[in-house]
Amino acid sequence: MTAPYRPVQSSLALAEALLNGATSAHPGPWRQLAAAVGNSTACTATVNELLTVALARWKLANSGNGWRIALVSKPGITFDELAALQGLVLLVESVGWTRLKTCDFRSCGRVFLDWTNGGNRRGCSSHLHHPSKSLQASAAKKDKYGMTT
Repeated sequence: MTAPYRPVQSSLALAEALLNGATSAHPGPWRQLAAAVGNSTACTATVNELLTVALARWKLANSGNGWRIALVSKPGITFDELAALQGLVLLVESVGWTRLKTCDFRSCGRVFLDWTNGGNRRGCSSHLHHPSKSLQASAAKKDKYGMTT
């Protein structure tokens, strides 16, 4: 079985980079989204703002293999930023805001998108493949409400 988010994984990786300060035509909303982790109302408002500033129109185009609908961005929006926004919207549409998370690694603070099958990833890409005792220790120091103690 293929992981459900594999087709948009590269777009989600681009979104993670933008959430963590990569160069963007509109860095403010990406920073606001990163700061709003855990607040679905604020996250939704910020993504709607990004959609408003990024998307100009839909366009029907012949791809040579048939007709395709394409999102056409406003001037100044890069293909990568548009792809990142599309991947983020598809993830949220399928599972909600629970997959926008902050790394559990002690003092990391990076934001990441959890596209795993079970939605149980706890660390950002820097800590994903090399979880340390610090990650486990920081997770253990959370109370029953998920607050760090």
